[in-house]
Amino acid sequence: MTKGDEPVEKRHRSLLAGERRLGLGAAALHVPVIDLVAPFRRSDGAQLSELFLDAIHFTPKGNRLLVQIVADAITAEQQAVSDGLSSR
Repeated sequence: MTKGDEPVEKRHRSLLAGERRLGLGAAALHVPVIDLVAPFRRSDGAQLSELFLDAIHFTPKGNRLLVQIVADAITAEQQAVSDGLSSR
């Protein structure tokens, strides 16, 4: 069996492990990172195969979820910055 023949969920496990390492490195450098792992895990019960075409490409449903996660993170960061500036 080639790597491309593995189930989507198995391929995602290795990608998620890499993302966790990236997050730890970014935190050590104080670089903000948007966590995509947790939101995709609790994505209204959707299976990973509903969100991904393969190991890295999103389905339309996956793209909609990604956009919402990123928009929410940017909005939260903007609010935090705004709150910090107004408390000075």
